[in-house]
Amino acid sequence: MIPALLAAAAATLPPAVPSSTCPAALTGWTWSGSLESADEWDAILLELRGDRARITELTLRSQVPRLPVAEADWFVTEPLKPETASFTVATRVLSGKPLEELCAGLARGGLPRLAVRSSAELNAAEGALVIESKEATAVAEERGARVGLEIKPPDPRPPEKMPPIPYDEGQPRAPGQIAQPGLVATTKRTLERRDVTARDPDPDRPVEPERAAQDEAERKALVSARDLMVRQARSLRATAGDLIDIPFAKRMLSRLVELDAAALPKGLPGELILAVAGAPRDYVTALAIETLTHPESPDRLTALRWLGDQPAPDAIEDLMITLRRRSDAKSIQLEQALALRALLRAAPDQARLEALRLLTGPRRVVRAAMGVFWFTEPPLRRELSSVDFTSVDKVRAMAARIRGYLSVAAKDSELKRAAAALGSP
Repeated sequence: MIPALLAAAAATLPPAVPSSTCPAALTGWTWSGSLESADEWDAILLELRGDRARITELTLRSQVPRLPVAEADWFVTEPLKPETASFTVATRVLSGKPLEELCAGLARGGLPRLAVRSSAELNAAEGALVIESKEATAVAEERGARVGLEIKPPDPRPPEKMPPIPYDEGQPRAPGQIAQPGLVATTKRTLERRDVTARDPDPDRPVEPERAAQDEAERKALVSARDLMVRQARSLRATAGDLIDIPFAKRMLSRLVELDAAALPKGLPGELILAVAGAPRDYVTALAIETLTHPESPDRLTALRWLGDQPAPDAIEDLMITLRRRSDAKSIQLEQALALRALLRAAPDQARLEALRLLTGPRRVVRAAMGVFWFTEPPLRRELSSVDFTSVDKVRAMAARIRGYLSVAAKDSELKRAAAALGSP
């Protein structure tokens, strides 16, 4: 009986009528620029939900991290990749007349040609109500920038026809109590995504005229939407990003990854890099130490570089764990080289002991180990400066020279005994 009533309700429902020119749910995004050294990358995100919207702008400025020249010679054997050095953020909520004007502008720019691909229908299937929802997305590369729009349809169930949510939601019903059926429905969602970037025609794969016309119309709508978003962003007041802006920037980057991950530039910053760009030193140090507890974190080199810029005694244990890892992979070797630099700053005696142990092994690690002694043993500095690291025999000879010297001249008794033990046959 109830399924028949539900089907009848679905058949008699009036279609949902939008209250304005605004879609029920629209997300627009655009970005331009790059994250190469000394470049700038600017992203704008428009999120519209019902009668309110928010537009946000995030600008990242990048540069190659720099170490003191002497330290870089020993501990950084390969060029560092550009990283975010600073960022600015800005946001504004739109409602009422400003939002209506924005939506009207989007409509004039051709948004309805994209919205026509979005729909939601309330249907009866096998005695149950099903909302069949189709979301529409269009993306394009235009004028050296990336732009995209995503439209989600409104719920086809009129609010006045839906059952109220009880105050004690989730509580078990009393024996014999009848649940209000209302318009309960399951949802089936599909996404129709199109890349409408203008391309030269392919004779082997001709495009149907109808599809080509639709792509052209959507491309024009994207260009118009981008112009509107850029104009809106120009009215925002950007501020230099600091600690309180990091969650905001993280959320925006995460949202862009959800929307258009494949097209995003490589090198977008994580939380640690954003913190290095704008957070207080103690906070960055604590976050860098925490980063080292995650072996697969992409920010480990950034964390180690930061910990080598100032003494961080709390990081000693994690630095030791890094130095004890088997260094088969190039990435681990780079980490160990920077870990030696950081340990030298935090605990010089411990760094010398670890460097002594690492005088044999991969070239990157051996060079960093010898760098520890270049900074701490002035009598060996001239010999170390002339080592040819392309010659295995010369590197081994220098390692033996360091062990022999330390077994006789080291002031630290523990280092002296360790060097003597390694140097004996």
